[in-house]
Amino acid sequence: MIDIGTRESERLEFKGAGALEDLRTIGRAVVAMLNGAGVEGGEIWIGVRTEHDRAVGFEPIAEPEAARRAVVDHCLDSVDPPLEADELAVDVENAPDPPGGRLLRVIARPRAERRPYAFQLNWGKHFPRRIGDRTLPMSRHEVMARRGQASPPDSCGSAAKLLRERRDELLGDSTPRFWTRVQPCTSESEPAERALDWDRVTPLLVDPALTSSRPTGWIVMNRLARVVPHRIGRRQGDATSGCLNLERCGAIEYLSPMDRLWHGSGKGDEREVHPLALIELTVSLFRLVTRTYQRHGWLDDTSLRVLADQELVHAMGWRLRPYSPTAIGHRLTWQVRGEDWRVTEPSPLTKGSPFRFTARELKADLEDATDRCALRLVEQAYQAFGHDPKAIPAEFDRATARWTLA
Repeated sequence: MIDIGTRESERLEFKGAGALEDLRTIGRAVVAMLNGAGVEGGEIWIGVRTEHDRAVGFEPIAEPEAARRAVVDHCLDSVDPPLEADELAVDVENAPDPPGGRLLRVIARPRAERRPYAFQLNWGKHFPRRIGDRTLPMSRHEVMARRGQASPPDSCGSAAKLLRERRDELLGDSTPRFWTRVQPCTSESEPAERALDWDRVTPLLVDPALTSSRPTGWIVMNRLARVVPHRIGRRQGDATSGCLNLERCGAIEYLSPMDRLWHGSGKGDEREVHPLALIELTVSLFRLVTRTYQRHGWLDDTSLRVLADQELVHAMGWRLRPYSPTAIGHRLTWQVRGEDWRVTEPSPLTKGSPFRFTARELKADLEDATDRCALRLVEQAYQAFGHDPKAIPAEFDRATARWTLA
């Protein structure tokens, strides 16, 4: 029996009765005990209220037998490899008087030869383990080592391949489009399993202010559009107005028709890129990326690397004038000097390798309220149109690396 004041440990965890409303928390705790240090396993008591990792009260379970069956069924369905009879036991226990009533005791007993155990969630496998009184994810190296396999190679090579394949897929279509994709990967030092939590991400998509972006304008988020599930994550927007795709692995992609970047003055060339649209779409995507990764704690992971690529697909004939639309040079340079600043070659427009950023660089942008990472993609785009960095509009203060349009 559990006494008031008992502290959680590597082999003991408490959960309130509310945990039965989300059985995933219990399944994850069971797997963490199975993967913990030693071979003894551990216990999870359900119906115990805690403060500062100590038991402070009891929350009797209304229908203990039904709750017991639900926990057993969930663990059998969600744990891999499938649990044997001697690896899991769920018992109904009496709570002390007062208040009386019933609690659940979940006992997890691992078999060393079957480790590591995985918890299946959102079509992916997660490998938590119990360390002290905390549940933490196992690194990929730890998972492979327990399986007796060699450590995995640097995943950044695979991420770069995915970017090339995605770019080639878009180039194979004749539709002019603006595309930017950010793909997380990991170095060889301390890789970890990562998956987006949609409850943390969705508020950023419906409230641009949370990413320090304008509520309206040329931003990748659309606060009026629903965030809907799709086969590998979530999607906001559509092919006409611009589509934002988020994948469970943390990849974030924005794709829109080139018309979204149109200068739109009604007088100029119909195929003219508005410089502020090009820049703000890029900046808002990176601000979304940094806030998303921050909410998941990824920016503190020194193994995190981020690859970023951008392309103006089939932009031949499109023009990008230098400077801000409010500057005299923007309106007169091409007339006085006879320079057209128009793309005359077929795609791809940006021919370099993807940019690679570290977690430290992304975190610095977040802490310093700067947009240095986005600036590197913007400079590449301007170079593709024949400009040097001085042609970037003054709204992007290059001295401080800050986008100032508000």
